[in-house]
Amino acid sequence: MGVDIDNLRKSMIGLRKDGLKDKFEVYIEDMTKVIAECSRVLKPGKICSIVVGTNRNQLGKILKVDSEEVIGIDEILTNIAQNYGMGSIRKIERQITGMANTMRTEYIVMLEKRLTSGV
Repeated sequence: MGVDIDNLRKSMIGLRKDGLKDKFEVYIEDMTKVIAECSRVLKPGKICSIVVGTNRNQLGKILKVDSEEVIGIDEILTNIAQNYGMGSIRKIERQITGMANTMRTEYIVMLEKRLTSGV
């Protein structure tokens, strides 16, 4: 297709850095921008959906906490969305097959722009 994969990777969400901790931090920064833009363009009462998986074992190592104490990325994004006048209206959990040793569950997070968001 004529795409420079290395160049493309530099513009992909959360992949501009090396090392898991740096990638996680960049991912959160990038997703904060995505959520802010979704809030900006959505009309009040409208919904956006984000599909996200969480590898709690990997996140636990990055954050230096037990994997049982890790807040999932779905929850992190929902918390960020609240700062931009959006609330979670539904979260659909789906088991992933074929990657169970890496990531077991993905979530479809549905965020609604509040009618009186102030944003």
